[in-house]
Amino acid sequence: MNIFLLVASILLWVGSIWCLYGRLIVAPALSLVALFLLSLMSDNGVPLLPINGVMLSSWFALSLLVAVICYLQPEQISRQTRGMLYIIVGGFTGMALGMLGYSVTSSVSLRYSCMALSIAAGIIFGFLLYTYTPQGRQVKPGSGFFVKYLLAKGFPTLVTLMQMGIALVIAIAMVNVNAL
Repeated sequence: MNIFLLVASILLWVGSIWCLYGRLIVAPALSLVALFLLSLMSDNGVPLLPINGVMLSSWFALSLLVAVICYLQPEQISRQTRGMLYIIVGGFTGMALGMLGYSVTSSVSLRYSCMALSIAAGIIFGFLLYTYTPQGRQVKPGSGFFVKYLLAKGFPTLVTLMQMGIALVIAIAMVNVNAL
């Protein structure tokens, strides 16, 4: 059953990454369901990953907030996908760099912080890189649209990728604890 839950979580995360490019309102919800499935994994009644109800409810609240924000956006902004590839790749690059927090500290909460800040920085730098392409000149800093578009597309991406990153941080921490 654990293998099924793990594979289902991975497939849901692949789906959420795909939805980041087109259906931005659905991506955090799919990522939340994947995190929930990981919380169901257990070995003789003992959870394999300590993902509790408080963590899931806080991510549910953030996912709901993202859904409401995406729903309230003007249609011309919600339909646009320009720069999303740069934002997604920047976010994943930030997540990879944030995982280097394991070499800095042994505190899991500081590892969370390193990962979350790195994803946010990666999304910002990815979008900033996009604005220097010919297609991104309309949303260049100083155009009046940079911050609006970054928040409209970057916040859902941030929440989705942070849910993945939290699962990775917990999984790596559990492997390190079990290795001792």
